[in-house]
Formats: sequence, C-alpha cells, structure tokens
Amino acid sequence: MSTGCLICYFRLLLYINFRARFSMGDAFLEEMEQLLCTQEEEIIRNLISENESYESLINDIVPKDNADQASGDIDSKVLDVVVRRELQKLNQVRNAIARIKSNHYGICIRCGNKISQDRLRAIPYATVCMDCKTAMEKNSAAK
Repeated sequence: MSTGCLICYFRLLLYINFRARFSMGDAFLEEMEQLLCTQEEEIIRNLISENESYESLINDIVPKDNADQASGDIDSKVLDVVVRRELQKLNQVRNAIARIKSNHYGICIRCGNKISQDRLRAIPYATVCMDCKTAMEKNSAAK
C-alpha cells in the first residue's frame, strides 16, 4: 500500500470510529436543531428591537445640557454592549446549527470527547465538555 492509501485508510477508520463513538441520535439532533433555530429567530427579533431603540436614541439627540448628554452616552454604550453580546450569541447559535449539519455537533473542541446531552440541552451551542470547561475556568481564575 502506498502512503496516500494508508492515510485514506486511517482517515476512514477514524471516521467510522468517530461516528460510532459520538452518535447522538437523530431525535436529539432534531430537537437541538429546532431549539437552536428558535433561539436564532429570537436573537434576530431582539437585534431588530435594539436597532429600533438605537435609532430612537439617535433621533432624540438635540442640544442638551451636560447631564443629559452623559446619560445619552451611557445609554448608547450599554446598547452597544448588548448588541455585541447578541451578535456573539447569534454567531454561536449559527455555528452550532452548522455543526449539526456537518455531523460535528456535541464534540468537545478541546479534548474530542462527547459533550453530554444535559449540557447541550442547557447550552445548545456549547463547544466544550464540562471537564474542559471546568479546567478552563480554573486556569482563568488562577491568572
């Protein structure tokens, strides 16, 4: 066998092992995809609402005293933070949907082990298992 054939053979074995080891079950994957799609729609609705609030805030700008200007600046910054968080969550949700479609959903990106269904039900866009999440939190707390 040539080196190229061996590599293809080992990739096939890894894929077969991967599918057997991490199969989540079609019903669970459908449940998660539906939940993620619902979350995606909700986030988009929130972003539209926040955009309308932002436009209202901008349209209400008229010459004001310093206190009103400061309050408006704070409102604008808070709204910016909220929008950024919503966009980040939307990205995570869309990535999770893509992982379902590509058969990579529920696999920890750090260790390669299966993420528990309980964790995925709690955080459907989770990318790490509880062991890795705990280790990450301990490392960040130690710094």
